[in-house]
Amino acid sequence: MKHKNYFSRLMYGAKYNYLRHKIHTSLDDAVHQINVRRRDFGLIKEIEAFLGNDIPEHFKLQKPIFYLSRHLATPDYETLLFARQVKPYNLPVIIGEDTTDILNSRNALKRNLMKMPVMTGHSKDGSAIMQHHRIGDLNEQQGKRLDEVTLLNGGSLVEFHHALGDKLLPKYVMRADESMWVSKHGRGKLSEIYENILALLITHGIMLEFYEYDEADFIQEIVLPAFKKNKARFGYSPLIAPLQQPQLMNLQDVNSYPKSVRLHIEQAGLL
Repeated sequence: MKHKNYFSRLMYGAKYNYLRHKIHTSLDDAVHQINVRRRDFGLIKEIEAFLGNDIPEHFKLQKPIFYLSRHLATPDYETLLFARQVKPYNLPVIIGEDTTDILNSRNALKRNLMKMPVMTGHSKDGSAIMQHHRIGDLNEQQGKRLDEVTLLNGGSLVEFHHALGDKLLPKYVMRADESMWVSKHGRGKLSEIYENILALLITHGIMLEFYEYDEADFIQEIVLPAFKKNKARFGYSPLIAPLQQPQLMNLQDVNSYPKSVRLHIEQAGLL
C-alpha cells in the first residue's frame, strides 16, 4: 500500500496495530477462555440457534478446535507453522477450505496455488531465493471453481494440493471442505459470512490468523464489525489468535513452499 507522505504512513501503521490489538487474543489466553466457555451449555445453545442449528461437523468435536481458514489446505510455510504453533495444546487441528471458490489470478493466495513459489536456498545477504513453478495455465483456468481447475498434466488442482498435504503436513492436521456451509451462510457477502464464522469462535474453536499490513481497511470494515456484533449478541469476544510468521527465514512470501515441494512437483510430471 502506497502512502503520499510520512504522516499518512504513520497514521496507517497506528491504525493497523490498533485494529489487530482489538481483535486478537493471545493463544494461551484463548485456550483458557474457550475451556471455561465450553462449560456454559446455555451459551453453546444460543450460538447453535443463531446459526440455525447448522454447525459444521468439524466444529462439533468433543474438544474445541484450532482452525485455519484457507482456499485449499496446502502445505506452504504459513500452514506448516500453524501446525507447529498449536501442536503443544493437544486439541484437534483443522484447516477449513472452500473447494468451490473461484480461481482468480489477482488473488495472491490463489495465484500461488498455480504458480508455486518454492524456496531453493538463501542469498549471501540471507534473503530467501525463490523459484516459481507453473503447474497450471492461469489464463486458461481463470474463473473456474477450484475443484474444476486442471493442471498441465491433466490432473486436478485440489487433488494435487491434497496429496501434497498428505505428504508434508503432520498427521494430526485434518482438512474440512466448508463449501456447502459457506454457500448457506453468506457466500459472496463478506460481512454476513464473517459474522457467522466468528460466531463459531465463541465456544467451538479458536481461529489463528495473520492479517497483512495492507488489510487494515478490511479489518476495520469487515472483521471488526462482525467481531463487535458477536460480542454484543453473546457477551463474549470471538477468539482469534495471532498466527506466527517466520521472521527468521527472511521470506518475502509466507505462502511460499519449502524446497522439498519441488520433488513432489517433479514426481507429478509438472516440471
